[in-house]
This record gives sequence, structure tokens and C-alpha cells, in this order.
Amino acid sequence: MASVAEEPGVPEGSPGCMVDEATRQEQLPFYPPDVDVTGKVTVVVWPDKTGMVNPPTSSDQSEGHARIVVSSRNRPLDRAALDAARGWHYQCPDGLADHRRWARVEIDMSPATTRPARPSPKAAIDYFPEWSQAAKDVRIETTVRDDTIVPYASYADASADLKADARYVRSEPASGGFASYSSWNAGTRTSETWWLRNDQGAARALVLLVRVDYETRQLTYGLNCKASEKDCKDFAGIVALTPVNFAVDRRSATPPGATR
Repeated sequence: MASVAEEPGVPEGSPGCMVDEATRQEQLPFYPPDVDVTGKVTVVVWPDKTGMVNPPTSSDQSEGHARIVVSSRNRPLDRAALDAARGWHYQCPDGLADHRRWARVEIDMSPATTRPARPSPKAAIDYFPEWSQAAKDVRIETTVRDDTIVPYASYADASADLKADARYVRSEPASGGFASYSSWNAGTRTSETWWLRNDQGAARALVLLVRVDYETRQLTYGLNCKASEKDCKDFAGIVALTPVNFAVDRRSATPPGATR
């Protein structure tokens, strides 16, 4: 395995920032479903002035960016590790020179050092075989957060509308606590997945929309969250899994009115 220094694009010299261990322990990586291997991933991060990393908008190395420099040789493990590194907070000393404003993070990806994966809408993906194939074939390159794509002011409004809309197939993952509604537009090769959670009434209601355009390779998500900051951030972790980790469940039958 190549060392970090041998990888192209990694800054010269030593990093001046380090990951905040408190956030790292609070937000362990998700271990992808249907993966039976372990591995180590090394990520280089360029945190912004607040110590955070933004979702990628380009392949350029810049402030608020992260990239894998040593792969586990397993794509789902790599993606889960990179998503975790993007969610952590980083500490950089005041007055640090720009060329040292980066951090190197080694991430051990195994069931013992991660969290179980979030549920995926397994039944829904089986209703749309073209979506299932796209999820396997297409690598999502850009992630954008846009909360304006969520038009609902409340969990109740979202649930009522989605239940009544024949374009969406409902899934309730076996782990409980979630409901999801998914649709596929074959003309535009775009999927939509709504994730809803409301386990403590209005005091803890979360609505998340994940829209994936497989032509432009862009994932756009929006969140309406009435919960603690930690709960909201944790719930948004579902975004990392929605476009890629679908396990097709052939036991499901296509429901009346479902669009292929």
C-alpha cells in the first residue's frame, strides 16, 4: 500500500490541524450494509476557518474539502469513511499558515469501530429496476445541500401528502423508527427518497429529502429538522447511504399504481 507522501496531490510537509476526538467518537462512521470485509482508509482534509468540511462541489483541493489518499480497496468502506471524515470537526491553531491548514486522518473500518448502517429502502429499490441498476453503475460526484427543496413545514404535512401520492412507494425498514417514500423518474433518471421520523411527537420530527440525478451525477438533499443539533446531524447521515447501498429484495411485489 502506498504511503500518503507517495499519493498525488497531498500537501508537502506536516499537517497543522487535527481531528477533534470528541466529535470523532460521537459520530463514528457507519459500517455499510452487505459488506463482510474490514479495511483502513486514510483521508486528507482541508477544513475551513470554522474547522468544518463542506459537501464536495468540485474535485479541486480547497478550503472545506476532503479526499481519500489511501484506499481500503473496497468502495463502500471508502465512501463511508470519507463521509465520516467530512462530518467531523477539526482543530487548527490560530495564525496557522495556509499551506499547513490540513489534517490527515486514518480511519479503521470494521464492525467493532463503526456504527451499524442506516436502513435503506430495500423494497422501494426493487420496484424500480432501472434505479437499482443506476445505483450500481453510477458514481455520485457532487453533493449539495439545499433545504429549500423540502416544501413541508411539518412532519404531518409531509406524511399526508406522500401517502396520497401514487408515484411513491413506501418502505418501513425492519429496524423501526423510520418510514421512507421513494420514486423513480425513468425519463430524467432521477430518484427521490423521503425519510421521515417522528418518534417523540412534534418535539422530535425530522423530514429529509434525498434527490439523486444519475445523469449529472449529483445528489441534492434538504432537511427539515425539529430536534437537537446532534439528532439533526445524525439523521442527515442517511444521505451517505441513500444512492449506493441498495440491496434488492426480490420477495417484494410491485404494488398497484407503482411506476417502473
